[in-house]
This record gives sequence, C-alpha cells and structure tokens, in this order.
Amino acid sequence: GINGKGGIDIVKKGQKPDFSKWVTTGGNNKGCIPPFDWVEKNNIKPSVFIYLTDTGGEMPDPNKYGSSKFKDRVVWFLCGKHIYNQPPFGKIMWAPKKVLD
Repeated sequence: GINGKGGIDIVKKGQKPDFSKWVTTGGNNKGCIPPFDWVEKNNIKPSVFIYLTDTGGEMPDPNKYGSSKFKDRVVWFLCGKHIYNQPPFGKIMWAPKKVLD
C-alpha cells in the first residue's frame, strides 16, 4: 500500500521523495526479503532500489525475486556501525557518522 504503509515512491527529476511512503520491516522474521518479494509480486522493474538496513536480517537470494534484473541498481544504505550479514549484490553506502550517533 501507499500513504505511510509501504509502497513505491516514483520520483521524477527535480522532485523530492515523499518520505511518508517509506516503511520499516524491522524486527520481522523474514529479514530483508519482503521488499524484494513485493517488487516481484507487483511486477516492478525499479530504476533504483534503495534499502535502509542494519544488515541484521537474512539477505535475499540473488537468484530469486526477479532481483537478477536490477541487482546492479540496488543500494544498501547501512544504518549501523557493522555489517552483520553481507548483502549478496548491489552497492553499499554507509549512513554518515553524525546520523549514527
């Protein structure tokens, strides 16, 4: 769903993202998999896939969820000081230290 319950925020050039559409999957027992599963079930081909995570959950299989079609456009934005589970594809960026303190 949309409106703060998760979903897609289509951002056009020059626009800012609507953060009310962002949602956490934190604390679930399916790890980092649900958003990738959702993208596959809704037949989405993202131009970029940004995942904010502490890497504490199970990582998705790079051969499932259609992620092989966009794995080079996944950015794991790490919101923690350590990598607990190495993301199996995509690029890794770290939250600035100022944000983590």
